[in-house]
Amino acid sequence: MLAFSSQAAAAIPVDGSTSQILIEEYGDSTTVGYTKMPTETIVAAINQPNTLQQLLSNEFGARVVVKNEGVGGIQSSDALAGTDGVHQSWETVMRNSTAQIVSLNFALNDAFFFSQPVAGKPSVSPQGYKAAMAELISIARKYGKEVVLYEPNPSCHPAREPILAYYVMHLDELAAEQNVPLVSQYWEIVSSPNWQSRLSDCTHPRPELYRAKGENAYQVVRHLVKRLVSE
Repeated sequence: MLAFSSQAAAAIPVDGSTSQILIEEYGDSTTVGYTKMPTETIVAAINQPNTLQQLLSNEFGARVVVKNEGVGGIQSSDALAGTDGVHQSWETVMRNSTAQIVSLNFALNDAFFFSQPVAGKPSVSPQGYKAAMAELISIARKYGKEVVLYEPNPSCHPAREPILAYYVMHLDELAAEQNVPLVSQYWEIVSSPNWQSRLSDCTHPRPELYRAKGENAYQVVRHLVKRLVSE
């Protein structure tokens, strides 16, 4: 649910013997936190990873670190092949990563480039997207990572809106098949009145929606962190 009532447990004290729990969040510009202002596009101070960090720190203390690995304009196949301009191949990234938890937030650009193909960019159908996401999950698990899947927020962009739901349906199906924790938010947002007003430019959330997405992520991720803390 996107509503959130904070009744966080007392923070766990951290000392020199307390091991860090690292969460790496991979995704597109909605992971980075882009939002459109009247005169420019900025990275919102209140974005989804920052909100998740705040809520996890409130409950578990400073031992939990959320690292924003988002890159604007990328799709699932870019993360897999290492063609996002920042990261190496997913195999290499996961081999070298010290994170215990990785999250994946892709679909908005997969839908865009399938609807409006661009030379030099993969055009990935919903079925191809599901296959790419399955491979991302498999590789991450091979290196001992807990994986969390994020549904994208909806978009009223004409290249995304007609087909994005099909990508989300395939993601939901994959999460169930692979028993991967899923942060479900697309369907709730898109069924809410005037949901388009929660977006700054038909794709990127306003800070209020970013906060809601972070609160929603917390409800899923905190259970994984709690298990790691108790081990």
